[in-house]
Amino acid sequence: MGRLLFVGWLLLTGVMPLSADAYQDGRDFLDHATEGLFNEILSRSALRELLDRSLLSFEQMEDACQRDYWRAQAAYLYGFVEQGEGRLKEAERRFTEGFQLAERALRCGEFSDGFRLLADTQAQLLMYNGMLYKMQYGPTVREFAEKALELDPGNIKAKLNLALYYKNAPAIAGGNETTARQILHEIEQISGLEPLDRFSVNVWLGISYAESKNASKAREYIVRAQEIFPGNTWLQEIITEYSL
Repeated sequence: MGRLLFVGWLLLTGVMPLSADAYQDGRDFLDHATEGLFNEILSRSALRELLDRSLLSFEQMEDACQRDYWRAQAAYLYGFVEQGEGRLKEAERRFTEGFQLAERALRCGEFSDGFRLLADTQAQLLMYNGMLYKMQYGPTVREFAEKALELDPGNIKAKLNLALYYKNAPAIAGGNETTARQILHEIEQISGLEPLDRFSVNVWLGISYAESKNASKAREYIVRAQEIFPGNTWLQEIITEYSL
């Protein structure tokens, strides 16, 4: 934390150093922004500041492919910040930027997280476009997630992508609640999950059980999610919506 504050002070005073480890600086800012967003412990302006610093740090990376990938990660998270403030055009722009940067990173060669990030960003872009776009590009979310898992069967976030595709896609496009829940339970059993992945698994299992009228099971998973990010107000909205 002290290192993060020191680098932040340099930025605030206009003295951004050319770091010997731009990647680590960018990750520090990105990780702090992720925690601040999902636990709702930082203002939107503070989140923007962290993400701007993250993007600046990643911009200094010498490896162009890694630079594009990590800038895509930051742009993707930035989209949620804009979305949370109702700035939908800006959110769509950030998600589009993330998708394009991930595509650029993959020109250097295929890697699992590159395709996973394509699935992440495309899933968000579906919400900003009409039915024709959804019909044309919706299936690519599953295709990108499956490609990511082909390259790395242990890619947890890609498994989450696939589960959420089956959870949210219409039946005509391959949506299947049973398959979604099965994948989520498989992920649940994996040890050492990152906090955000554990949060996502518990939230979506909670929603799945709530929609199937199993209130006690749903409540159990939502409580687990609250233990990870107690400040997250979306969880309270879920509890209210489903009377948990």
